Amino acid sequence: MEDLVVRPSTKIVMASYAVATLMMTGGVLATKTLMGDSPYWWMGAIPGIGFEIAVLIRHLGLLTEKLTFSADHLYHEIGFISKSTRTINLAKVQDVTVFQSVTQRMLGTGRITVETSGGSSAITIANVDNPHKVADTILERSRMLPNHPNQP
Repeated sequence: MEDLVVRPSTKIVMASYAVATLMMTGGVLATKTLMGDSPYWWMGAIPGIGFEIAVLIRHLGLLTEKLTFSADHLYHEIGFISKSTRTINLAKVQDVTVFQSVTQRMLGTGRITVETSGGSSAITIANVDNPHKVADTILERSRMLPNHPNQP
């Protein structure tokens, strides 16, 4: 069975890049119009550049997290330079919860929480594309294992 890798969606980040580009362009045009031939026309781009940097930082943050579902384990990795990996036996998955805000429903994303038996805490990953499909896949894979309590 092929590994399933789930990462946070970049839909909002990509839209934010477009907004930042529009902010920079609009700022430069407005400054150029108001200041004429002044050598400081580029200062209108500063708010857009600041927003672009914030979006870039958020984008890098999204690249540092992933869930990987192998044949019998769940791996939750966080980190860019130094990494933290949590490994859970997929047979211990008890429940998968999907939460979607109004905006997430419009974008087709959602937050997934995987709860396990045995006292270990839940794992949550936000802004996952097609969260209901991912949740169903996780539950199907966990129930296919021979030592799962709810195996058919």
